[in-house]
Amino acid sequence: MTRLKENAVIEPLQSLEIPEDSKVTMDEWVLVGSTQKWMKHKLRMMETTDSQGNFSRVSRDKKEA
Repeated sequence: MTRLKENAVIEPLQSLEIPEDSKVTMDEWVLVGSTQKWMKHKLRMMETTDSQGNFSRVSRDKKEA
């Protein structure tokens, strides 16, 4: 998992299909960087809202299962 800084720039590469009954609201492959430097590897980023309405964004390295 990765914690993003506030100045992080996220470039979407590919949107992935989300099942209708899923709590996931966004699932994409992205590149993360700043105005000066970009990561070498793409990340999978997902957004969801829990049962209490708390928003969460998670990013994972493509190697993780």
